[in-house]
Amino acid sequence: MPEEVLGTSLSKMIVDLTDLILATKNPAKKEELRKQHKKLTKKLQALIDKTVPADTEEYKKANAAVVEGNMAIKEAIKDTSQAAGAVTKLAKAISALAKLIVLLA
Repeated sequence: MPEEVLGTSLSKMIVDLTDLILATKNPAKKEELRKQHKKLTKKLQALIDKTVPADTEEYKKANAAVVEGNMAIKEAIKDTSQAAGAVTKLAKAISALAKLIVLLA
């Protein structure tokens, strides 16, 4: 098994776990998987919050862009005609995160 860095492994785990939740038919197993997903994302959140300094301008911009992206996703879920706007907001969030990563490097 090739070694992966933690960020890659965690991202893959979240995607794979989400896919498993969607594929699971048993309601009790699906609920347990959702609980595990919630725990995993809380751990990832804690890791990021303890690692990334929140007092930089790039952090604030990235956080604001992610919040806007999340709101756009929720709107697009309610009304799929809003998906193009969500894609634009997601691209903005990804760009802001990339700038934050450069700052941290």
